[in-house]
Amino acid sequence: MICMINGKSLQQSIVVILIIPAPITDLCNLFFIVGFMIAINGKLTLLCMCGLPVLVLVVVLIKRKQHKSWQIQSNKQSNLNAYIAESINGVRVTQSFVREEENIDVFNGLSRSYRKAWMRAVRYNFLMSPMVDIISNLIECFYKDLEFGTGGLRGIMGAGSNRMNIYTVGMATQGFANYLKLNFKDKEQISVVVCHDCRNNSRLFAENVAAIFSANGIKVYLFDDMRPTPECSFAIRHLGCQACYVF
Repeated sequence: MICMINGKSLQQSIVVILIIPAPITDLCNLFFIVGFMIAINGKLTLLCMCGLPVLVLVVVLIKRKQHKSWQIQSNKQSNLNAYIAESINGVRVTQSFVREEENIDVFNGLSRSYRKAWMRAVRYNFLMSPMVDIISNLIECFYKDLEFGTGGLRGIMGAGSNRMNIYTVGMATQGFANYLKLNFKDKEQISVVVCHDCRNNSRLFAENVAAIFSANGIKVYLFDDMRPTPECSFAIRHLGCQACYVF
C-alpha cells in the first residue's frame, strides 16, 4: 500500500475526503499515510502537499457552482413538466382559442432553457476531475529538481523543474561546465563532444548544451547528425576531449 502512494494520489484522496463525507476508516487510513510519509521525509511530504490549499479552494468553488447549477436545472425541469401537464389538461381550451402555435413557441422556449441549464450543470460536473489533475500535475512539475539516475538525466518532457526541458538540461550543463573548469584549469583549452540520437528534442538539447559550453569558453565538437553512443566515446579519445554529452 505504501509503495503505491505518491503526492498526486495523496492530494486527490484528501480533497475527496474533505468534499465527500467519508467513513471513519478512510480518515484513519489517510492520517496513517500522512503520518508515515512525514516520518520518512517530512520535507518531501510538505512539498507534496504545498498545493493542497489551492486544490481544496478550487474544488470547493466548483462544488458550489455544481450545487447552484443543478438547482437551476431542477427548477427548469419542474417548469417544463408543469407546462406539459397544464397543456395536456387544457388541450381543449387551447384548441378552442387556436393557440397551438403560441403554445409550441412557449414549449420550445422552456425546452431550450432546460437544455441550457442541464448542459451548464453537466459542464461543472465534468470539470472537477480535470481541475484536480491539472493542479496536481502542476505541483508535481515544480515540487523538486529533476535528478540524475543510472541512465543520466531522464524524465518526462514538459515545463517545470521536475521535467525534461532546455532549462533543466541547461542548469545541469552549467554545473558540468563549472566542474570541468575547476578540475582542468591547467589545460589551455578544455573541449567536449556533443552528439544526439533520434529521440524527441535530442537535436534541440544538443544545440543548447553546445551553446552553454561555448559561452563558458569550452570548445565544442557538435556532430551534424544523429550518432550512436560508441562513436561519441571514440571521439573523446580521437579528439583529445575531456568529456562528452549524448542525447
